[in-house]
Amino acid sequence: MTGVPWRKVLLIGGILRVLVIGGGAGGMALIFRSMRSCGAYQQAMLIAEKDPRVAQALGVPFTPDWYLLGSVNLVNDGGHADLLIPLRGKTHSGRLHVVADKTAGVWTLNTLDLVTMTGPDASVTLPLLP
Repeated sequence: MTGVPWRKVLLIGGILRVLVIGGGAGGMALIFRSMRSCGAYQQAMLIAEKDPRVAQALGVPFTPDWYLLGSVNLVNDGGHADLLIPLRGKTHSGRLHVVADKTAGVWTLNTLDLVTMTGPDASVTLPLLP
């Protein structure tokens, strides 16, 4: 009578776990990359990088964090984006809230706010659009 080959079972289980985790991480990276290539994200970051109020609020240098929250919906040459872009600065962190619409292939930002935390339950919202 032979027993269950536990080493093979553990090895196969470990390999499957690595593949599932790697596939999930790869899928998330692909989603984040596609959201970063969206014109609404790129326009928002250009405005934030040029606005001295953002540099003052976060500290220089500031960079976007590795993850994003929100959604981008595209249909042909139109679409809608609602994004929260986490930013880390030298002294503080915050997030850009972006709401934009795409019509005839052109993104128009409707909302662009920098939200920073000033305390555990308090935040400051700085509108970045005129």
